[in-house]
Amino acid sequence: MMEAMKDIPGVPKLEEYCKVVLPSSKIDNTQNYRYSQSASSEGTWRTYVRLVMKPQGQCLQEFQMRKEFVWAICDIVIIQKRAVQEQWILHCDCSLYNTMIEDKDDGSSNGMLIDWEFTVCILEDGHYPLGGISAKGMYFLNIGELLQQFDTYFAPLLPLMWDWTDLLCHNFPSTTTEGKITEHKPITFNGIIELLDKDLTLLPDDELSPEHLFRKMLMNKNIQDVANRVNIIKNICSSGAAISTSTTQKKCGLNDTWTIEPANSLVKWSCKQMLAGDSKPEVSR
Repeated sequence: MMEAMKDIPGVPKLEEYCKVVLPSSKIDNTQNYRYSQSASSEGTWRTYVRLVMKPQGQCLQEFQMRKEFVWAICDIVIIQKRAVQEQWILHCDCSLYNTMIEDKDDGSSNGMLIDWEFTVCILEDGHYPLGGISAKGMYFLNIGELLQQFDTYFAPLLPLMWDWTDLLCHNFPSTTTEGKITEHKPITFNGIIELLDKDLTLLPDDELSPEHLFRKMLMNKNIQDVANRVNIIKNICSSGAAISTSTTQKKCGLNDTWTIEPANSLVKWSCKQMLAGDSKPEVSR
């Protein structure tokens, strides 16, 4: 299968492979220890093989920008479209962990699709045998609850979510009370690509990566913490009150404030001595 897909961009090229051998010196085949199967893989068994492929990629969820994330998904749809049109092959297992991002030397990136284990060949009449990962049920999400779980970082991707939901609702096949499938407009590769292209135009080209945003948030938090502690010292100095030794403790969560717990000993140290740099204050017990 990898040989058939070698000329399609976005599919890794096979360099070497070897079969996995168990400590018992037997080839690792699921037929030796699996006694139950799903409907989609009934009558089939796996032989585990280690593959060495190029180029190197990273997981889809390790994107650096939201636009890169959507762009990679669009590339992956195009890969499947070309596989069907050029090789009459359907991937059947496009999941989060089978999709990757390739970083190029020029700073750009593109999506990759790996793990062509469950592929099926499309017949001349357009039909294909049952394959892929079976689904035991259709799960309907409560959109209100789903939105509450969204991080604000992904807010610009909400229009894409709504467009995707509309695409499924308007084109997903439905059944009659007699169990027959009603006529429906099939979801095409071109329809998905057009949807993704439209939302790509709404996303900025220059934005900070999630890692940089997190570092910026921590830096701002540290700056605010230092400013708060300086204000505490200024207030004590202006009042001329004695300073008690204290330890700072941070509450859980980045949004919580610093608290100060007084110690048991009292430092008889005036603000003038503190500002003069006296490092050995007198402590009364």
